[in-house]
Amino acid sequence: MPPKKKTRGLCEGQRTLFNLGITQENHSEEQEDPTETPTETEVRKEVRKFQSNWLTTFPWLRYDSEKNAMTCDVCVKCKRNNTFTHGNQNFKTSSLKDHIKSTDHQTALIVPNLQDNLKKSQEKQQSGKDRAVTIALKSIYWIAKEGIALVKFRSLLNFLKSIGVEDLELLSLSPGITYESDYAAHEFLSSLSDAVEQKTNTVLAESPCITALADESTDRTVTHRLVIYAQTVNPISMQPWTMYLTNIELVEGTGAAISAAIFEQFEKRNVPKSKIMGLGSDGASAMTGRDRGTTGMMLRENPHLINVHCIAHR
Repeated sequence: MPPKKKTRGLCEGQRTLFNLGITQENHSEEQEDPTETPTETEVRKEVRKFQSNWLTTFPWLRYDSEKNAMTCDVCVKCKRNNTFTHGNQNFKTSSLKDHIKSTDHQTALIVPNLQDNLKKSQEKQQSGKDRAVTIALKSIYWIAKEGIALVKFRSLLNFLKSIGVEDLELLSLSPGITYESDYAAHEFLSSLSDAVEQKTNTVLAESPCITALADESTDRTVTHRLVIYAQTVNPISMQPWTMYLTNIELVEGTGAAISAAIFEQFEKRNVPKSKIMGLGSDGASAMTGRDRGTTGMMLRENPHLINVHCIAHR
C-alpha cells in the first residue's frame, strides 16, 4: 500500500478559530490602495527659500518677492542671457557660487570698466577737439577784426603749430577731411556771425528804447550803401551801448529808401517801430529833411520818434 500522506497537524487554538469561521489572512496577496495617503515621512521634503543674508554676501544679487526669483544686477545691466537674468528659483548657495564662476558673470563684471575707460578716452579726445575748434574760431575772429583775408587762415594755423600750440593737429581728421581749409574758414566765420547776431537781437529785445544811427554813402562803383548802428540802453544799469547792425546796398539814396531800409533791418530782428525813438545821422539833407528826407519819412511811419540829432564827422 502506498504510504499515507502526512497531514500537518493543527494546534488546538487553530481548530477553535476554524470552528468559529475565522480564517487566516493571506498577507502575500494584499494590494495597496492607490488612493491611500502617503505617510508623513514620504511627503516631507526639504523646502528651500530665499535667504535675505545673501543680499549682503552677494552684492550683485537681487530678489523679486512677487516672482519669487533671484536675478543678477550686473548681468541684467550688461544684457547677458542666463538663468540669473530671467529669474532663478534654485535657492541654494551653491547655485550662487556657480554663477559667480560663470563666463557670463565674469564678462559682465569687466564690461563696466571697459565702458568707463572708453568713455574717458572719448571725453579726452573730444576735449582736445573742442580746444582745437576754439583756437580756430579765435583765429578767424582775429583775422576778421584785423581785416585780413581768410586765405591766410591755414598760414596762421601753421604758425600756431610751429610755436607749440597743442591739439591743432586734431583739426585734420584725415588727409581728405580737414578744418584748416578756406571752406572751413568761411564756415567758422558764418558761425561767429550767427552768434554775434543772436547776441545783438537779445540786447535789442531787452532795451526799453532804441536810437537808429545811419550813414549813407557810395562805394567805388558809385553804388549807394547804408551803414546802420543801434544805440541801446541796458535795462539794469541804464548804460547806453552802441552796436553795429549792418552795411547794405541801397537802390537809391532818397529819404524814402533810407527810411524803408532802417525799418526793414529792425523788423528782421523783431524790433517794433514804436521802440525806435531816435535817429542819428550826419546831417545831410537826405537824412534830416522834414518833407522827403529820412526824418520826415520815419515820422510818418513812427510818430514815437522824438529825438533827431546829427553826428559830426571828424
